[in-house]
Amino acid sequence: MATDPAASEAANSLINSDLKEIGDATMKLANHVIQLGVHGGFITTVLQCFAFAAAIYLLILDKTNWRTKMLTSLLVPYVFLTFPNWLFGILR
Repeated sequence: MATDPAASEAANSLINSDLKEIGDATMKLANHVIQLGVHGGFITTVLQCFAFAAAIYLLILDKTNWRTKMLTSLLVPYVFLTFPNWLFGILR
């Protein structure tokens, strides 16, 4: 079965143009996220929420004795200090 060179070339150009558009969209998204992170504190808030969730997860694993020998005495103050401001405002 022979492949038509013109069809193959057309398919390659379509794939290349799609990949270029995806790359451009990714660059725009990265620029917008960086701008939000610098000006709006978005990245800090996301990382704070992630750290809070990870600390709660570690506390749950420790309390269920799930093969862990970690020192959890510092996790409780860490959870309190990394509690997201918006969630703290709701619970307060």
